[in-house]
Formats: sequence, structure tokens, C-alpha cells
Amino acid sequence: MPAGSVFGGAASQQATRHARRIYVGGLPPSATEDGVASFFSNALAAVGGTVAGPGSCVVNVYINFEKKFAFVELRTVEETSNAMALDGIMYEGVTENRGSDRIFVGGLPYYLTEEHIRELLSSFGVIRQLDIVRDRETQQFKGYCFVVFEEQPMAEMAMAGLHGMKMGDRALTVKPANDNSRNNDGGGGAVTMVAPPRVVRLLEAVTPDELANDEEYADIMEDMREECGKYGTVLQVHIPRPGPPDAPAVPGLGKVLIEFAEPSAAIAARNAMHGRRFSGRTVVATLLTDDDYKLMKWD
Repeated sequence: MPAGSVFGGAASQQATRHARRIYVGGLPPSATEDGVASFFSNALAAVGGTVAGPGSCVVNVYINFEKKFAFVELRTVEETSNAMALDGIMYEGVTENRGSDRIFVGGLPYYLTEEHIRELLSSFGVIRQLDIVRDRETQQFKGYCFVVFEEQPMAEMAMAGLHGMKMGDRALTVKPANDNSRNNDGGGGAVTMVAPPRVVRLLEAVTPDELANDEEYADIMEDMREECGKYGTVLQVHIPRPGPPDAPAVPGLGKVLIEFAEPSAAIAARNAMHGRRFSGRTVVATLLTDDDYKLMKWD
């Protein structure tokens, strides 16, 4: 076998790794990495979803035991797509009492506007309802809100990705609005899955005027690549520039989009960059789904 074919296969696997990983939420405390790998491999085989021959279709499993979610890496993109059809499958035969989908988000800086809060939360999915709590007399934001997403997996990801995130001198608390509505006594649950985002979108980091000058634009691109590279492998950086006056609207104008190789790098970058002050502006960092990124839904 030519030496190049071995390295070529490894390179191909690395290049598609992000597309072969899924987020799995709603796991019981008793879940183990070996158990999750075996469960998904057997479940996918049972529904005819394995396409790469015999053997386990699961390459790797990482579990966050504190927050009861996992990232499952499968061996092919096709099998990953097939695994998404298992959304809602029973794990260990017990149905978890999910209660309300309403989530409490506390520890938010008081200076955030409703637009900033929506940008932060909508990176995880479509918001059905957002209730921002204000002082009755002054109407000043009290630093917390309640949110309901259209889909439960999005709520699971928001809690996993935002809880404990530092914003200035405060740390976010993100949890079900009614903690008693969740089963924390060790029962199993219905597994929820979603492909984790790898793209960070920055608002208020640049202005259209700053992008007009070619030299300044090149400096901004270089600075963004260098800064974001601290958190993981950066695949692409997009900073849309203004077009001619009579040209169609430019998607994502005034925003910065950074595509990472791994979801963990995107989350780390978002957490680190959100809330930074730049030229008197407060940067808002959100996550963008792969679908919205590919379809250039950058606004």
C-alpha cells in the first residue's frame, strides 16, 4: 500500500470529524462512555443505519457527567446523519420527566439590551418566547430572563453551553426554570441529539467604515485569525465588506464569522470573546448553526 494512502485516509477522517459528531443530551447519571457507544452502535444497526460494514459505528464518546450530555463521534458522515433519526430514543428504558421547557438565565450583565440577549440565546435555536425581567418602577434590567426554545434539544444545548460562562465579573446560571421538573434521581431518559455548532458570529466587533480601507481590513483579518487561533483550529474567517451603493445587500455586513474545526473550540472562543469591550463597543458573540452558515444566513 502506498504510504500516501495511509496519511490521506487519516487526513480525510480529520477533515470530516466535525461532521461525524453529534450532541447527545438527556443522559442519566449511570451512563458510561462504553455503554453509550454500545447503545448507539446497536441501535443504529437495528434500524439499518450502518453503511460502513461490520463492527462498531461509534469511534469515540465523551461524556460530561455533571451536565448529563455527550459528544458521540461516528465513523462516517452517512452514519452520523442516520443517527440523527434516533432522536428521542429511550435510553435504559426509563422516561425522564422533562417538565417545562422554560429555562432560567441569570447572571447577565445589567447593561445588555434585549437585542444582545436575543443574539446570545438564538445561537442555540429558534426562540419561542423570551421574558426579560425588569424593575417595575425603573424598568431597569435585573440581570436575568426566562427563555423557551422551539425544540427541546436546543434548550439542552443552551444549558450545556452557557452555564458557568463568564461575562465580565459575573458567571451565568442557566438551568430549567423549575428544577423540580427535572428528574435528578438517577433515572434514564429519552435521548436528544443535535449537531453541535462550529461557527462563532461576532457583532459589534467591526464597523462597515473600518472595512472600507484595504490595509485596515487586512490587519483586522490577521488579528482575528491570531486571536481565534488561541482556542483551536480555525478553518475560515469571513468579514463581509460593503459593496457598491447599487449592489444587493451583503449578508453579515458588519459581522465577523469564524469557522472552527471543532465545536469545543467554537464554544471556548464564544465564551472568551463575548462581552469584550472594543473601541467603546461591547462585542456580542453567538454560535451559528452549520446550516445557517452554509446558507449564508449570517444576519
